[in-house]
Amino acid sequence: MKLIHALITCVALLGAPLSLHAADTWENRASVLVPHPGIAEAVLPPELMNKTDNNALDLALEGPDGNRRAFELYWREPDTTVRYDLKADTTRINDRGEFLWRCKAPDHEVNALHVTLDNPRIMGKVEVRARVNDIWIILVEDAALVRSGRQTRSEIPIKPDTYQEFDLIFKGFDRDFEKKVISVERVTALSVTKGTDYARQSVTPEFQVSEYGDVTELRALLPGSGLYIDTVRLTTKTQFLGDWQIGREEIRNGQRSFVPEAAGSVRHVSANIHELTLPVRDRWNGKSLVIRLDSQGRHLGTPTDVSMELFLPRIVFSADKQGSYTALTGTGSHIRILTSPGEPDRAPYQVASFSKAEINPDLTELALTDTYRLKGGPFTNEGFTWAASVVIKAPGYYRLPFPMEASLAPNRAGTRLAKGKTQVPFFMDRTENVPTPLLLDPDYEKAQNRTTWELTLPQPSPWWVSLNLSAHGIFRRTVDIQLPKPGQMGWETWKTVIWRNTLDNETTLRIPLARLPEDQNKIRILIDHNDNEPLTLTAAEAVYTAPSICFLAYEPGPLTLHGGNPILPAPAYDLSLVRTKLMETLPTQVRAQPISAKEKGIWSGSWIKHFQANGWGLYAALGLVALVLLAIIAKVLPAAEAGKETE
Repeated sequence: MKLIHALITCVALLGAPLSLHAADTWENRASVLVPHPGIAEAVLPPELMNKTDNNALDLALEGPDGNRRAFELYWREPDTTVRYDLKADTTRINDRGEFLWRCKAPDHEVNALHVTLDNPRIMGKVEVRARVNDIWIILVEDAALVRSGRQTRSEIPIKPDTYQEFDLIFKGFDRDFEKKVISVERVTALSVTKGTDYARQSVTPEFQVSEYGDVTELRALLPGSGLYIDTVRLTTKTQFLGDWQIGREEIRNGQRSFVPEAAGSVRHVSANIHELTLPVRDRWNGKSLVIRLDSQGRHLGTPTDVSMELFLPRIVFSADKQGSYTALTGTGSHIRILTSPGEPDRAPYQVASFSKAEINPDLTELALTDTYRLKGGPFTNEGFTWAASVVIKAPGYYRLPFPMEASLAPNRAGTRLAKGKTQVPFFMDRTENVPTPLLLDPDYEKAQNRTTWELTLPQPSPWWVSLNLSAHGIFRRTVDIQLPKPGQMGWETWKTVIWRNTLDNETTLRIPLARLPEDQNKIRILIDHNDNEPLTLTAAEAVYTAPSICFLAYEPGPLTLHGGNPILPAPAYDLSLVRTKLMETLPTQVRAQPISAKEKGIWSGSWIKHFQANGWGLYAALGLVALVLLAIIAKVLPAAEAGKETE
């Protein structure tokens, strides 16, 4: 008896729905409530668009009992045209000598009439009248009859409506413009039924904004993959004029790379000064979307809003019972989207709506770290001159911007991330502009009515982007940017710019530093006020490019960022296995602790500044050299004099 119960239990378990085993494998899901059995249709939410490598969707449908159901996806219904041959009820010549052809109209909406005459020598016109609601109205006057092959035809569009009768009044002529009796071969009424157009939906995805040089970059994470994007709209602080690119990101050679898909230019001022519309009109691969705006030196400001107009497919299925039907992604079931419904003449269906899509709570950032266990090789800190601690509080996918000292280092590619004696694989993310404030210490010369500011960058570096000066008021000034002469013997003009502001507000002068000598970190600003009130700088900041890295942390605890090795090449980690998933996830931002140097010599840190420019150390060294030379001269000259006296 126990054996029989055991067998029954085994059979029951084997016959259980597969969805019980697959319940934890879905990624996104949404439900639609069908009130009655029959054909049901609903617009697929963008979160359920999960495109596969073979251009299909990873999508399954479960019924109220948890079992899988068959379904169909399509984009839109085409227009359908039905033709009705019309037969004349009355034909006669009216009082004006015109040929009248009257017929009953079909019991359907008519959009156009096609008229065919059997004589190609006829030229003429036709007037169309119709009776609707027992009232005769003129639909078309003087529609041309055109020769086509051995016939004369006319295609006459009319106002779509359901009519009772049609009158066609022909005014025909032969080639000698003599009136001619019309011989009508055929009149056809066309009834065009508009198909269901694309389902449109506007979405506002998550996005991040960064700047490098004159380019503003927006990185958006789409709600699904394989979405058909019609247009992208941006809201900016000022009018955008310049070049734009829209594309996606991939990990190539260990770093995040931009792959452009479309590009264009905006050359004219628009009435919508805060709105920029970018046409896409194509299906988008993946969830990563990047927009690059090159304003070519003009002020743009940070974009405040991004929205996208999507075309979404419809799902059609036969509901064998009322209840909740659930669509799921990530189950491994593939289906293609049809251009139009597979059966256009199917029975009437009930339109339903999906609930808000939800993400599998078990598939968070932990899924990346649990699924992809990528470890680096052994690590030794030999050759590195600095280190910065990074505190990880939980496993996940992280983005780490470089601290300023690391960003300004000449060999940024030689940086490594380690946990103890093991490397942590990463890839280089995009660089972004980071400002750092500079101390303002004006030196005003009243006699010449001019002011100088000596500015010191944190350190010499090839990664400085610009020097930004801010002031307030209405003014026009010539600004001299000066650098120290060789040997620190005074200053020489590096470049000269005109700074002009016509509004009584704050303005910023951007001075590019791309050509600043890599060994230079001293800059002097000289402004001659002429006969005007002295101009006061309210702020000064230097902008540098800061790289960042993205990595997976498998457990909480401290990591260490190492750098300063001048010859170490960039690492080569194999992240191709997780490339797609990482591009579909926005990383969590994490910051490094202040940098600590491995060891500092006597000539590093605060000592070295006393021996640069006009520091007292430089003069002390020169004085010491002069004393040594005087001592040598004093010792050599008496010996020479003594030699002469001996002679």
